Amino acid sequence: MALDGSAVVTTEGGFQDVHATARDVRMTSRGLRVGSLALDATVPFGTVARQVGNGVQLYAAGAGLAGIRRASTALGRTIVIQATGAVTAQGGQLVIEPQTIDLGGPAALNTALSAAARALVTIRHTVQGLPQGMRLTRVTVGADGFRVHLDGTGVALTS
Repeated sequence: MALDGSAVVTTEGGFQDVHATARDVRMTSRGLRVGSLALDATVPFGTVARQVGNGVQLYAAGAGLAGIRRASTALGRTIVIQATGAVTAQGGQLVIEPQTIDLGGPAALNTALSAAARALVTIRHTVQGLPQGMRLTRVTVGADGFRVHLDGTGVALTS
């Protein structure tokens, strides 16, 4: 069974441009159960940023990289940290590992503080709002968000 939709809304946010393929779909006394489910969708940058919290902003940085912007306070001063990073799926999580970090200051300052800043802009995030049994297996950066591929077996769609 194939399903397509422009949007799926969950309590934690939503997905856009959704395509799902389900196999072994059955209605039980406990609701709809699916033997295997593959889902491709876009999770908007704003949705992931809200879920991550801490004032994080996410955006497409070009060349398949994600951009990360967030403010942090150090020594009584607010510093805006900007980074670009590669996006991968690791252990079912969306992971952004910085490749470049800019603290908005001289190059020597950026170099000296980049290790500390790296921790502030490295993101390990579990995609929220998924039915139990679904797992992130691939992710890329699109113009409007993260294009995700999720797989699951024994998925309960209703209870």
